[in-house]
Amino acid sequence: MNAAVHGFPVTKCGRCGSLYFPRRLICHRCGNDTWAEDYLREAVTEESTTVQHVAGRTDGTPRHLATVRALQGIRLIVGLEAPLPEGTRVLLFNKDGAPVAKPA
Repeated sequence: MNAAVHGFPVTKCGRCGSLYFPRRLICHRCGNDTWAEDYLREAVTEESTTVQHVAGRTDGTPRHLATVRALQGIRLIVGLEAPLPEGTRVLLFNKDGAPVAKPA
């Protein structure tokens, strides 16, 4: 599937519909252990930061991160290309299994 079209994949509880990332063994809300895949497409930035030193990286390039709240209510920490102000609407994508966001 094309991540640009489908957004960022998360797991959805088969009983109560709670969304999780990363995947859980048991749903925290209802105790269920069956899952379906769902996709988050849009979110809003709540806060952001720039990390100057990233463990395991030697290039010295800062990393921009943000906490975003998806329309479905779940919060994710995502990578950004550049810092964004709070309240910015973003589109979510999958980059090598990690969530990233770009301004909508």
